[in-house]
Amino acid sequence: MKNFTLYLFCCLFLVYGYQASAQEKKASVLSSKTPTIEALEETFTEGMRLYLKSDWNEAIMVWEGMLSKVKDNPAIYFYLSKAHLELKNIDRALLNAKEANRLSPYSLDYGLFYADLLIANKKYDDVIQCLTQLLQFDDKQTDVNIRLSQAYLYQEKYEEALRSLTQMNQLEIEEYPVIYRMKQLIYLKQNAFDKMIEEGEKLLVDYPEETLFSWEILDLLDFAKWQNAEEILSKLANKYPEMGQVSIFLSKYYIEQKNFDLALRATANSLKDPQIEYQIVGTTTLNVFSLIHSKEDLKKADILLDQILIVFPEEAKFLALKADVLISEGKLSDAQIFFIKSVHFGSQNFEIWQKIIQIDFELNKIDSVIVHVEEALTFFPNQGFLYFQLGFAQHILAKNFQALASLELAIPYVSEKDEWYVQLYSILGDTYHALNRHNDSDQSFDKVLSIIPDEEHVLNNYSYYLSLRKVNLEKASSMSRKLVDKFPENGTYLDTYAWVLFQKNEFASALIYLENAIKGDKKENSVVWEHFGDTLFKLGKIEDAVNAWETAKMLPGSSLILDKKIQMKQFSEN
Repeated sequence: MKNFTLYLFCCLFLVYGYQASAQEKKASVLSSKTPTIEALEETFTEGMRLYLKSDWNEAIMVWEGMLSKVKDNPAIYFYLSKAHLELKNIDRALLNAKEANRLSPYSLDYGLFYADLLIANKKYDDVIQCLTQLLQFDDKQTDVNIRLSQAYLYQEKYEEALRSLTQMNQLEIEEYPVIYRMKQLIYLKQNAFDKMIEEGEKLLVDYPEETLFSWEILDLLDFAKWQNAEEILSKLANKYPEMGQVSIFLSKYYIEQKNFDLALRATANSLKDPQIEYQIVGTTTLNVFSLIHSKEDLKKADILLDQILIVFPEEAKFLALKADVLISEGKLSDAQIFFIKSVHFGSQNFEIWQKIIQIDFELNKIDSVIVHVEEALTFFPNQGFLYFQLGFAQHILAKNFQALASLELAIPYVSEKDEWYVQLYSILGDTYHALNRHNDSDQSFDKVLSIIPDEEHVLNNYSYYLSLRKVNLEKASSMSRKLVDKFPENGTYLDTYAWVLFQKNEFASALIYLENAIKGDKKENSVVWEHFGDTLFKLGKIEDAVNAWETAKMLPGSSLILDKKIQMKQFSEN
């Protein structure tokens, strides 16, 4: 008779060419009171085919159907456990793995799989029981001893953990790097730092390509418990001058001591190691930079970044970090160059794109805003804020139809809790007004004021637009008056309120606010002087009105209708 258990493992490779459904296979097995070995093998193979197709529920159904005919076969429970694990059914996976281990307690495959499940679920007593049983069958299994040591380590039973590893030495089992690393970790937990280093140096003798420590130790190391850490690490740095890891450890020590200069120097020394990983250097550098407290520190940090970029010239993280330092130094154009390099070398980071675009706005490079936003949208098509920035830039350039299309694309992505909600509807209000869609403009402004009743941009523009249309003048007056009461010397707000009063035929009052605007920051503003002349005309001061219009004409941005007003000495609507 064939060895059924062994055959089941071989079935893993015989899964093709069988086309019947899982339900049909299950039915064929159950239809026979005493199924043949061949039928069972065929059914198990069908389950494997489904498992390999990731149809784990179907595979489970097939295998569970077999249990009524084959109750004590560990292979079935083993693969049931694996399928349940794929479905994240942890309890069922553990239950089936336990049964496979019970039925075949000396199977290394079943035992290690069960032990790994137990370790992942922190059932360390069960792990120890399972692995100890395996060692009774074969005490030279490295994988078993390592897991046993790991279980003891998690229980903080350090001597037992060491004993499991030492036992392998006594059995003359070849030491692997993982065994040295496990010992180092145990010694770290015991604060036996000299033994930790000794184990690392033994590792370097047997495996010269390895590092002195695992990087895990860097994360776990508590320098407060290592009294002579600086002295010992400095000696190690001299002994292994090209091992950047030791310099990184020193850097972490100095970071904890808040010694910026020495941490910076140690990080720079790590760059001598051609094998040093950029991720480690990057994390360490960020921690060092957290100690920057002066412009002098910033200059030193900039020098370190230049050194790093010689070693890692195309690493996006360092390019972006260099740009951040340049921003801190006020070098916006230079910073933008490094941000752009960062994204072009693969850092498709939305925050970096935002910095690129923000610099465009700050440098008033509005055409560049459009170029960079459109490029960013190819990577982040669902970032509504980019559509807002595109629309804002187009609005600034008076491309109002394009601006409106972009701004309306942003609407589905924004909610009232977003900071840019107010900005979006403020600019929408202005854009709708420019396109004579006055109802939409009013509704946009009202959305803003329902959230921020004192929003200055909206109060000013909304009231001014209403005054131009000569509608809702009381509402316009109320909104504009809020601003002049709060900012009595702001020429823009004074002019707006004066024009609302003008449209209400309150010319004498309007004149007072216009005079204040001209005396203040609007003495070189053509619009304010023109309004001043219009108001003087309404008060019967014709010559003074003409003089004001002539002044307005000489200032930048003057309106074309001024010539007509001056020649005719007559007020005319714009």
